[in-house]
Amino acid sequence: MKSRTAQNKISCLTSDTGRLLHTDKEIETNICTFYETLLGTKAVALPAIEPGVMKMGNILDRKDQLMLLQTVSTEEVRQALNDIDDGKAPGHDGFNAVLFKKAWSIIGKDITSAVVQFFDNPNMPSEVNCSSVTLIPKRMNGVMEKLVENNQTAFVPGRLISDNIILSHELVKGYNRKFFSPRCMLKIDMQKAYDSVEWPFLEQILISMNFPDQFVTWVRMMLKPLGTDLNFNHHPKCDKLNIVQLGFADDLLMFCRGDEISIYKVFDCFQRFSKASGLIANTGKSSIYFGGVDERTQQVVLERLKFSKGTLPFRYLGVPLSTKRISVMQCTPLLDKMIGKVTQWTAKLLSYASRLQLASWMLKKIFKAIKTLDEAGIDEEHFRASQVFSIKQVYLKLRGDFQKVSWRRIICNNFGTPKWTFILYLALNKKLYTRDRLNKWNITDQIMCPLCESANESVEHVFFKCNYSTSVWKKLLGWLGYNRDAMEWTNEMTWLTAQVNGRAAQSHMVRMVVAASVYYVWQERNNRVFTSKQRTPEVLIKRIVQEVMIRGSMQSKLVIRLSQLDHYPVDFNTPLFSTDRIGGQEVSDHETRDSERL
Repeated sequence: MKSRTAQNKISCLTSDTGRLLHTDKEIETNICTFYETLLGTKAVALPAIEPGVMKMGNILDRKDQLMLLQTVSTEEVRQALNDIDDGKAPGHDGFNAVLFKKAWSIIGKDITSAVVQFFDNPNMPSEVNCSSVTLIPKRMNGVMEKLVENNQTAFVPGRLISDNIILSHELVKGYNRKFFSPRCMLKIDMQKAYDSVEWPFLEQILISMNFPDQFVTWVRMMLKPLGTDLNFNHHPKCDKLNIVQLGFADDLLMFCRGDEISIYKVFDCFQRFSKASGLIANTGKSSIYFGGVDERTQQVVLERLKFSKGTLPFRYLGVPLSTKRISVMQCTPLLDKMIGKVTQWTAKLLSYASRLQLASWMLKKIFKAIKTLDEAGIDEEHFRASQVFSIKQVYLKLRGDFQKVSWRRIICNNFGTPKWTFILYLALNKKLYTRDRLNKWNITDQIMCPLCESANESVEHVFFKCNYSTSVWKKLLGWLGYNRDAMEWTNEMTWLTAQVNGRAAQSHMVRMVVAASVYYVWQERNNRVFTSKQRTPEVLIKRIVQEVMIRGSMQSKLVIRLSQLDHYPVDFNTPLFSTDRIGGQEVSDHETRDSERL
């Protein structure tokens, strides 16, 4: 007992000035001063929140309000108690929850009466107010999904922290590239978010979200955007999803385009939020990350924001955030921590019989690995003696030798979208559901090509024999600099195999154009079959050229070649934003994106 008392007593403390403090009064004063400085004091006046901004988000309707104000039942009070962990103490008296659960038959009626009385007449004694009131936040769970935006994954039932990690990884891809569109990310750590938020700010938020007055009173007693700014530019990949920030508790990532106006605007919004809420940025832990931004702009922004310049990778929500695939070295600390946890768990919690079972399981895995090596023809002694082990080598030996297809270079290293290369792969393997195949399976009696309606449909016909597709392919060949007519399928594949044999920019452009051409011709065929909509060859060519230019702009090695191809094919008279008549109606080119169907 004396030892425990000695451990819990602070006998000496060093102040900020380096002076040793020994007396209880000095130690008490120094601790209080430290935390008052760290947490701050209650603000005398706070700027009001902006009603216009709040109205842009979701608010409660009458149905939600009635749900929040429904009468508290005995079962609801009992369930709230059951949800508290047995070891937790709901009150300042130190009695844990298991006491109340065991004695519920005796004290349950009095506790329920006290809780119901609070909701009928919200005057809570200070002794009760020290406890964890759980019924009010539990009722809020029913409306949290509606009110909280998807970019906030913390404390909302059904949402996962991994969503933020995956999305943030996707957004920082390419930050280390050259010839990249400018972009910026601010990592802001809010200082003591839970302890420094102003209660009047929370009350204003509840009122603006249309919470009932009675519910706001309950909370009060218990406690006692940018997207519409024409000068603001979103971070790449964020415009359509309207993502400006990703939040998890006190960790905040803010994204915008890497120009001064957008960076200052997004930071100004945070500053206004900070003044209204009392939550300020911890500049010692906050950083700003640039991608594709020139040095002059970076220096100007850093001087104004007073943030340090961050470098990737860094840890976000416990996971390394990197511009490329995470390396083994970056994962080593996480693996070491996991192994340490497992080792500690097995040593403390497993009995000798359980440890024997675990060892038996590990031995089975080892023997299975040895069997796999034998099947691959790798000698165990040679494996032990080798300094480097290659999983690829084992895989290739297990798979065996296969003859390489001649058209592999058309598919591999293709900068086109995955759906382009997937349809091209099916076409090369004759696996598309053309009408000649469907007719053999007695699925359809129609065998005419829906594009030209002059010959039977097959893979060989629909892409390079059909009048519609040949007109498209010939124009695209001319755009790439090849002045010739379309050939039959086999001859085209032979020619393409020869053209893409290399890493030159022209080879990559040919790969993308043939993949996009096959995909969009097949899409046009499906549109005519399933929706009775059709586009002219000129509109389809325009779409293919636009998509290829967009995909190619993501590759720095294609910059020069793309600048040479920054035009439509010769004698191409379709205006930049063309429309086509589909089913008697005028349909714009972007609307055809919605009709994509394999």
